[in-house]
Amino acid sequence: SRYVSKNIQLRFSDALSTLGSMKSALTSAHLLLHDCVKQVDNIKTDLSGTTITTLLFDGETVYVSNLGDSVCMIGSACGATNGDVANQGLCRLKTPEHTLFSDTELDRIRRSGGKVMSINQRDGTEPMHDNWSRKGDPPRI
Repeated sequence: SRYVSKNIQLRFSDALSTLGSMKSALTSAHLLLHDCVKQVDNIKTDLSGTTITTLLFDGETVYVSNLGDSVCMIGSACGATNGDVANQGLCRLKTPEHTLFSDTELDRIRRSGGKVMSINQRDGTEPMHDNWSRKGDPPRI
């Protein structure tokens, strides 16, 4: 995460000056960082990776982008007067939830060539299947 936080601004600035579009620049910066993280020798990416969620404010427009399985929620405390916004605020999920328990996510990963299994399945101590329990050894990519 330190590598990504140190490099996202430069990658985004370079992409914005080249591509001109906020959306294209954010996409390009995140994809480039994804590739760069895999190349850094002291970052182990075989069982995990990094995530980043970026919010960019341009006047009244907000751009939300993410790399990995970070979730971004945007909230507002509209109408709150006493600091308790539980029943007065607004909160919306702005990125999809990435969970390997979702058929949509499993399909997306497999279409891109990824394999999904638990550590026990990888090690051959459990047969291959897609009906993982939410308790115990979770599925991984």
